[in-house]
Amino acid sequence: HVGHPLVDEVPELPQAWDGGATTRPERFRVALLPGSRKSEVRSMLPVMAESIRRLERELPVEATWIQAPSLPADELEKRLADLGQSGRIVREGRFEAIADSHLALCASGTATLEVGLLRTPLVVLYRLSPVTYWAARMLVRVPNFSLVNLVLGRSAVPELLQRDAEPERIAAIAGGLLRDPERLDAMHVELGGVRARLGAPGASERAAEEVLEVLDRGGRAA
Repeated sequence: HVGHPLVDEVPELPQAWDGGATTRPERFRVALLPGSRKSEVRSMLPVMAESIRRLERELPVEATWIQAPSLPADELEKRLADLGQSGRIVREGRFEAIADSHLALCASGTATLEVGLLRTPLVVLYRLSPVTYWAARMLVRVPNFSLVNLVLGRSAVPELLQRDAEPERIAAIAGGLLRDPERLDAMHVELGGVRARLGAPGASERAAEEVLEVLDRGGRAA
């Protein structure tokens, strides 16, 4: 059995919570990963942008948009401008930016594994077309939809799918995590298992690949 290529691609880096989550930072750094395809970004970026606006009303937050290498260079900039927003966009050094974040809001897909390998606590979000969602529910019967939870074999990170992935709820979940040092510490520790599990065979890895294939088909159809 050969380990997952992401294990070699994603380096082990110093992480924002390496010293523990008991000391509250002056500003919480939040990484936003709206997807690797235009269809995903079109669906998820406005939701994430509104979620951050709501979160900023409650907590001191510094948001960083992480642009996937597969997207055109100005994709996120144009989408944010269409919403009348600006923001820090990272195209190079995305792994360092994610590792230096206290929390990530991440569209479901392989990016969740990258965030997990970097051990940054995260909330996984996804919205599918109703038809694709129905097909996914029928074809893949697993307790979780995010790859990081499937690899770990348990609900280690929050998942918000379909109607649950709306700004008010996302902001509430994210704010609750940032106010809960014990849960952040526990998540940080659990995510340390992603690197080891990706190198081992098992049903969770096969299920993860199945779910990713379904989501990829849905993204291409969107």
